[in-house]
Amino acid sequence: MRKSDYEIWQELKQGKEEAITQMMQYYHADLYQYSLKIAGDADLSKDCIQEVFMEIWTKREKLADVQYIKPYLFKSLRRRIIHHKNQKKKELENLEVEFDIVFSHEDFLVQELNLQEKQAKLVQALNQLSKRQREAIYLRFYEGLNYEQIAEIMGITYQPLYNLIYKSLKLLREYMTVFLLMRLYFLYLPRY
Repeated sequence: MRKSDYEIWQELKQGKEEAITQMMQYYHADLYQYSLKIAGDADLSKDCIQEVFMEIWTKREKLADVQYIKPYLFKSLRRRIIHHKNQKKKELENLEVEFDIVFSHEDFLVQELNLQEKQAKLVQALNQLSKRQREAIYLRFYEGLNYEQIAEIMGITYQPLYNLIYKSLKLLREYMTVFLLMRLYFLYLPRY
C-alpha cells in the first residue's frame, strides 16, 4: 500500500533515504514531461529535476510540512527552470517562463480521441492560446492538478487562474464550434 504524501514527507525530514527514493519513483515521469514542456530541452530538464531532488534532500531538516508533494515538486522545478533560463539569457526584463507547448497528436491519442481530423483541429485550437493559457490547461487537464495547486505553481491567485482557464476553454469551444459548423456545411453542401 502506498504511503500518503504527508507520511513520505515526514520520513524525508527524518532523513530516511527510502522517502526520497519513493518520491523519485512516484513523480519523476510527471516532472520530466512537465519540464520538457517548459524547458524544451531534455538535458536541462534532467538537470533541473536532479537539482530539485538534491536540494530537497540536502535541506530536508529545514523544510516546512507539505500535504501534497506533486504540486510542491512542480513549483520547485518551475522555479529551477526559470532560474536556469534567466542565467542563460542574462535578461531580467521578462522573468516568465516561455511555456511553449506544441500539442502533438500523441498527446491526444493518450486521451483516446477517435478522429484524426478532430485531433488536428484541437491542436490548432490549443496553439491559438497564449503561453500562460496553454500552461494552465496542461496542468489542469494533463496533470490533473486542482486550481489551488496550479495557482501555487504558476504564482498567481485562485481567481485570476480560474478566469484564465475559463477564457481558455471558452476560446477552445468557440474555435471547435466554428470547425464543426464548417464541417457540417461542407458535408451537406449540394454537389452539382
